[in-house]
Amino acid sequence: MNFTKYFSIGWILLLTMCCFSTNLFAQFDLPIDPCTDPADPCPIDDGVYFLLAAGIGAAAYKTYKYKRVNTPSIT
Repeated sequence: MNFTKYFSIGWILLLTMCCFSTNLFAQFDLPIDPCTDPADPCPIDDGVYFLLAAGIGAAAYKTYKYKRVNTPSIT
Protein backbone atom coordinates (compact mmCIF):
# COMPACT_ATOMS: atom_id res chain seq x y z
CA MET A 1 0.00 0.00 0.00
CA ASN A 2 1.19 3.44 -0.69
CA PHE A 3 1.12 6.53 1.47
CA THR A 4 -2.00 7.98 -0.17
CA LYS A 5 -4.10 4.95 0.71
CA TYR A 6 -2.96 5.03 4.36
CA PHE A 7 -3.59 8.77 4.47
CA SER A 8 -7.15 8.43 3.12
CA ILE A 9 -7.96 5.57 5.51
CA GLY A 10 -6.68 7.69 8.39
CA TRP A 11 -8.87 10.63 7.40
CA ILE A 12 -11.92 8.40 7.09
CA LEU A 13 -11.30 6.96 10.56
CA LEU A 14 -10.73 10.41 12.03
CA LEU A 15 -13.94 11.80 10.56
CA THR A 16 -15.90 8.76 11.69
CA MET A 17 -14.62 9.09 15.25
CA CYS A 18 -15.44 12.81 15.29
CA CYS A 19 -18.98 12.21 14.05
CA PHE A 20 -19.72 9.50 16.60
CA SER A 21 -18.15 11.35 19.52
CA THR A 22 -20.69 14.19 19.25
CA ASN A 23 -23.38 11.80 20.48
CA LEU A 24 -21.57 11.54 23.81
CA PHE A 25 -22.29 15.20 24.57
CA ALA A 26 -25.98 15.05 23.68
CA GLN A 27 -27.21 14.42 27.25
CA PHE A 28 -27.05 17.43 29.52
CA ASP A 29 -29.10 16.18 32.47
CA LEU A 30 -27.54 14.09 35.18
CA PRO A 31 -28.93 10.56 35.37
CA ILE A 32 -31.42 9.97 38.14
CA ASP A 33 -30.29 7.38 40.67
CA PRO A 34 -33.30 5.19 41.49
CA CYS A 35 -31.50 3.63 44.48
CA THR A 36 -31.10 6.52 46.90
CA ASP A 37 -32.58 4.78 49.96
CA PRO A 38 -29.95 2.63 51.72
CA ALA A 39 -32.65 0.62 53.51
CA ASP A 40 -34.11 -0.49 50.16
CA PRO A 41 -31.18 -1.69 48.00
CA CYS A 42 -31.50 -2.01 44.25
CA PRO A 43 -31.92 -5.54 42.95
CA ILE A 44 -29.61 -6.95 40.33
CA ASP A 45 -31.89 -7.88 37.48
CA ASP A 46 -32.29 -7.66 33.71
CA GLY A 47 -30.30 -10.82 33.07
CA VAL A 48 -27.16 -9.88 34.97
CA TYR A 49 -27.22 -13.26 36.71
CA PHE A 50 -27.22 -14.97 33.32
CA LEU A 51 -24.24 -12.90 32.22
CA LEU A 52 -22.37 -13.77 35.42
CA ALA A 53 -23.17 -17.47 35.02
CA ALA A 54 -22.07 -17.41 31.38
CA GLY A 55 -18.81 -15.69 32.32
CA ILE A 56 -18.07 -18.18 35.07
CA GLY A 57 -18.92 -21.07 32.75
CA ALA A 58 -16.70 -19.73 29.98
CA ALA A 59 -13.82 -19.22 32.41
CA ALA A 60 -14.23 -22.75 33.79
CA TYR A 61 -14.29 -24.22 30.28
CA LYS A 62 -11.17 -22.28 29.25
CA THR A 63 -9.37 -23.40 32.41
CA TYR A 64 -10.36 -27.03 31.82
CA LYS A 65 -9.29 -26.88 28.19
CA TYR A 66 -5.96 -25.19 29.08
CA LYS A 67 -5.13 -27.76 31.76
CA ARG A 68 -6.12 -30.65 29.48
CA VAL A 69 -3.86 -29.50 26.65
CA ASN A 70 -0.88 -28.46 28.79
CA THR A 71 -0.81 -31.46 31.15
CA PRO A 72 1.97 -33.92 30.28
CA SER A 73 0.74 -37.43 29.58
CA ILE A 74 1.98 -40.39 31.63
CA THR A 75 2.03 -42.91 28.77
